[in-house]
Amino acid sequence: MTIASTSTNGSLNGSHGSPQGGGSQIGTKAASSVDPLRVLRKYKFVFVIAAVVGGILGAVANTLLAEYRPKWSTPVIYKCYPPQTRPNPEQSNIDGEEFERFMATEAAMMVSENVLRQAIENPRLMNEAPKWIERHMTGGVVDVGQAVLELEEQVGARVIAGTDLIRMTVSWRDRNEVATLAEVVNAAYIQDLRRRGSRSTTERREAIEQAIQGLETDFNQADSRRTEIVTSRKMDFLDINQSQERAEMMIVLSSMQEIGLQLEAVLSQKAEMEAQLRNPGGLQFNDTLRSQVEIQPLIQNLRTQVVFLEAQRLTERERLSEDNPVIRRIDDQIAAIERSLTQEREKLMTEMFQTQLDQLRLVEQQLRAQMASLTERRGTLGLRLQELVYAETELNDLAMRMAQILELQQEFETDLRMIDATSQLTTASRVDVIQSPRVPTVMSFPRLTILVPAGVVLVVGLAAGGAYLLEMIDQRVKSPADIAALPSVRVLGMVPHATEDPSRIDTPERVFAEQPLTAMSESYRHVRGAVLKRMKAGGFKTLLVVPAMPGSGATAVASNLAESLAAAENRVILIDANIRRPRLHEVFGLPIGPGVGEALAGASLSEVAQKTGNPNLRVITSGEPGNRQLEALATGAIAKLINQAATEADFVILDVAPATVSGDAQSLAQVVDSTMLVAKAFGETRGQIGRLSRELDEQPARYLGVLVNAARSASGGYLRDNLRAGHSYTAKAKG
Repeated sequence: MTIASTSTNGSLNGSHGSPQGGGSQIGTKAASSVDPLRVLRKYKFVFVIAAVVGGILGAVANTLLAEYRPKWSTPVIYKCYPPQTRPNPEQSNIDGEEFERFMATEAAMMVSENVLRQAIENPRLMNEAPKWIERHMTGGVVDVGQAVLELEEQVGARVIAGTDLIRMTVSWRDRNEVATLAEVVNAAYIQDLRRRGSRSTTERREAIEQAIQGLETDFNQADSRRTEIVTSRKMDFLDINQSQERAEMMIVLSSMQEIGLQLEAVLSQKAEMEAQLRNPGGLQFNDTLRSQVEIQPLIQNLRTQVVFLEAQRLTERERLSEDNPVIRRIDDQIAAIERSLTQEREKLMTEMFQTQLDQLRLVEQQLRAQMASLTERRGTLGLRLQELVYAETELNDLAMRMAQILELQQEFETDLRMIDATSQLTTASRVDVIQSPRVPTVMSFPRLTILVPAGVVLVVGLAAGGAYLLEMIDQRVKSPADIAALPSVRVLGMVPHATEDPSRIDTPERVFAEQPLTAMSESYRHVRGAVLKRMKAGGFKTLLVVPAMPGSGATAVASNLAESLAAAENRVILIDANIRRPRLHEVFGLPIGPGVGEALAGASLSEVAQKTGNPNLRVITSGEPGNRQLEALATGAIAKLINQAATEADFVILDVAPATVSGDAQSLAQVVDSTMLVAKAFGETRGQIGRLSRELDEQPARYLGVLVNAARSASGGYLRDNLRAGHSYTAKAKG
């Protein structure tokens, strides 16, 4: 069951490494944080009344404004088109950025001074809008400047987002005259638009015609240059591959290749024969030379003689012997002729070899002379061909340039025809009226649907601002949210006021023991969980419950917290250290002594610790009045008593006098493990809680945080609803 919030806003205050460690500083300036839900619940009836008043004021304002300051508006809608470069608008290419700029420009032109001035000069205003025009007449003459200034405030134009539409709106207090104003402004804009369109068309046409004339001049210059090149280069052709020089060059190159092969063969043969001449072993004649020698007449004659003598010898041998002188004479003749044949052969072959060598040398000279002549001709032809190549390249460039000029000229001529065709279209100006001005039937201002909500918002806003200001000015602690708004202050929990509990609370100081199923008891269980968590985390056993102001309810918190810890099977000793105004003996119905005064005088713990109805809880009262000494809380005797109690119990809870009226809490904070501050709702201020938190945090004891006591539903939030829900849940559980 959820009764109270145990907010853990902020970190555990103080960064003590030991009970004697220094504490962190806690600011005392309250944060300007106000819970809007709490404000809404607290002032909800005020807001409802404010809403009703605001609605009434809005309705009254609407009636008065409709009577004395009405406003009628009539719109004119224009549709924009992309640039009309073709007769068919659907075929036009749309540049998004250019189109947006065009629409924005036209919207600005609609309310430009030039258009408005032309509208004011329209004679229709004098006849159809006399109320408006008479406002700007002085001595029967219209003050155009003043009229333009007012018309600028009454005419507005804007591009309708996501469309190709422009909306121009004209507003005036007379519903009939406002239509006339819109019509004259629209007529002035359309006239200005057409004038600008006509001027633009004329400028475009003149620019294109000038471009065509320039292209014609360029074409004539290119053609003249082409004729000059052909004439100066004596070119009767346009392709260099078809020229006579090109054909002759091919012949020269072919001849040079052939002569080069012949010269190579002649040089090879010549080198071989010259090598034969330098051969020490003599000339070595090849078979070809020998064959040529054998067919010479002289050699043929000598060979015939040898054959004849050999035949004669055979004939004589048939009748004569080998030793016959005739046979020997014939043999001598044959030998002489063969010697002569060999000599003649050698002579002829030598002569023929030398003749061939001389012929080769002559052929070499001839071939070299031919090669030199061909080389010279090739150079001449090469220069000519190079000149022709340059000329051909320039001619090709001129031809390409002339073709481009003709193509551009055709495009410009097409553009001229397109301009003539598109200038006749209704969309040539790129803006067309699709909704003309008309007499409005509904007043644009005031409107009940606007003024009534505006009145409600205004009055409720003022009420909310006032409520917020009151909450900001009121520095009292009303709920844990006010504590959480303080810098570095932890909230341990909240205990509701006894009157907020749906159950009737008889004794708030003993509610946990006597009425354990009430909402207040449940809130103490939440507080017990938060305290146990922090004390066990630090290994603490002693807790000083410090009230901020008298009446904070620290005694009830200490007693109920001790009861809740004892109910959870913890051995607890509750010490009444408030020796100024002790009350724990009354709460538990115990004798006032022996107690703390007697223990400080030397009595043992067993003598002063009195039993209660809970076997896990013992109480040490303040003691007899005569034994109580204020300065005793600053001596070592109280520390000895607390240490003895911590030895025999799991937790020791101490009640003390309020921190704002005594220094007892500061003294005891020197000897306990931890401290807790109790603040009563609507009893202490945030600044006071911040100051006390800082002082406790600076003590050696670990400062656990603040408990908000006696919280009320008047502070806002969901306290009452939570308490009712918890009570209902518990009642069903009991049933």
